[in-house]
Amino acid sequence: MRRCRRFLSTSASRSEAGSILFLSPSLWPEPSSSAAGVRTSNLLQHFASESSLLFDSVHYGCGAPKPSTLTEYAHLHSLSTDYGIEMHDIPPNKSDGIKDMLSKDFPALRVVLFDRYFSEEAYSFHFRQLKPTVLRILDMQDFHALRLARQKLVETSSKNDNGHWMDDDLTDRLMACVPDYGNSADELQHSKKRKKGKNASDILLRELASIHRSDLTLVCSREEFDMLTEVFSIDPSKLCLAPFFSEENAISYESPAHQFDQRKDFCVLGGLRHPPNVDSVKWLKSEIWPKISDQVPDAKVHVWGSYAPQHIMELNDPKKGFLVHGKLDSLSQELSTRRVLLAPLRFGAGIKGKIVDAWEHGTPVVTTPIGAEGTTMSRDCLKSCTARSGQITIDDTGWGGLVATDADAIARCAVRLYKDQSLWDEARTNSRRLLRIKFNKQKNLSAVSNAVEEALLNRTERRSKDHIGYLLWHQSMRATEYFSRWIELKENK
Repeated sequence: MRRCRRFLSTSASRSEAGSILFLSPSLWPEPSSSAAGVRTSNLLQHFASESSLLFDSVHYGCGAPKPSTLTEYAHLHSLSTDYGIEMHDIPPNKSDGIKDMLSKDFPALRVVLFDRYFSEEAYSFHFRQLKPTVLRILDMQDFHALRLARQKLVETSSKNDNGHWMDDDLTDRLMACVPDYGNSADELQHSKKRKKGKNASDILLRELASIHRSDLTLVCSREEFDMLTEVFSIDPSKLCLAPFFSEENAISYESPAHQFDQRKDFCVLGGLRHPPNVDSVKWLKSEIWPKISDQVPDAKVHVWGSYAPQHIMELNDPKKGFLVHGKLDSLSQELSTRRVLLAPLRFGAGIKGKIVDAWEHGTPVVTTPIGAEGTTMSRDCLKSCTARSGQITIDDTGWGGLVATDADAIARCAVRLYKDQSLWDEARTNSRRLLRIKFNKQKNLSAVSNAVEEALLNRTERRSKDHIGYLLWHQSMRATEYFSRWIELKENK
């Protein structure tokens, strides 16, 4: 049954709360498949909970078929039955259907939240035309253009002169990488070779345009928030820092059954249609795991991830302790029994959900600076806790594990953390502290609610000052809308 709540406020100008609609053209919330699915599910549950008084009904719309697996279907069913969230099939290129739905099903709609920039491109013009007073929110999830720019840097660097996948120099260039508009001849040539829509420069322009068209944008990490405001001059009032919403599993920290001696082996987590995770598993198998296995021959590494391609499944090698399992059914059971999570990411963006997941279950992590980005107290903290090539001594870093730049350093860190109970205990203490400071669920969700409430109350004033937003809604700048309408005409022939 739908939970009905009224918007409780001392302001006489606020009346009934109305509804919020989450939208994606292609993705249902799948928490067992991606960190983005976890984050979206947390937001849905928060706005539908009795503790949130902003809306009296919460909806999720998607243009793709509902998940076919029992696990994901059960999650959608739980969102509906336990939280009263209503699910809708909303194809993006059906204008008449969207118009009819908005008039019949959403008479009191106050907020629409677009899951990533491509959702904003597909749907936002309908709402501006049909429901102009509805607040339009973009959830970036991560900065896609930054991830693609780093991926390009890794691909063009390939293996360095020493034949290794990663080194200090490439790490430094990756951490300093900023996506640009691609005006150079090299970039233009590179863009011709890339798949359409996957060029970092194109995605950058599309993401920035989506941010400017939206009333409010949720940004996952402080690093990306700062890049958007300092490099790309986005007005900070249009952004809300919205990291992960975490609750520690106290049993995993305190139960005698989940301490150092009761745990064994390494694990790897991550959706395996996501390029950074695929690259990470390949690097681990090729260069890192042999170095770890030589020093802890009895240990195994368990690789888990949804949608694993065949070439990743074929990396399974039981004789060498490299076990590729595919989709993980019980995250808690796996993380509570493994001693160390490995996350050797060469590129990526945003906060890595696998690291927060590991910390929630008391599992220390070994990763790269890319993996640790957004999880330290500051950029300086990240630099100071990173083990670089040739470093011999690895002491407690104040982080929930160890961070390293190349295969040798990652292997050293992994072996040290796996064998040294004192260091392992220190890493767990640090991870628990960081969870409470940076990823506290109640605090971070409250920040999102406050930002949405402020944007609702001051929508008219905010829009009147948003000159770039108005510019991008001018008909000469609305290429994404006309492209969507062209697809609709094509499909209706």
